[in-house]
Amino acid sequence: VISAVGGVLSAIFTYVYMNIIDPEVVGRMMEKARSDMEARGGMTDEQIDQGMAMAGKFMNGPIMIVGVVLGSVFFGVLLALLVSAFMKHAKPEFE
Repeated sequence: VISAVGGVLSAIFTYVYMNIIDPEVVGRMMEKARSDMEARGGMTDEQIDQGMAMAGKFMNGPIMIVGVVLGSVFFGVLLALLVSAFMKHAKPEFE
């Protein structure tokens, strides 16, 4: 539950930041990704354009919000499973 609340708050902040506070941040991130792809080499311009188009779809508002919330819930559950595995009691308390 805590990771879901944290994910929703994080998604709201990210949406407000990317759309109201600094709308150019997405453009800067896309340019950085393009320059990194070109610097690595091994990809044609067409492949780079396809990758940028796909990345642009995921930088959109609703898809980004859902991704942030689901990612937060996933990592919250993963963290809870790890903690519970190490904090497990070997002997029942009421025996």
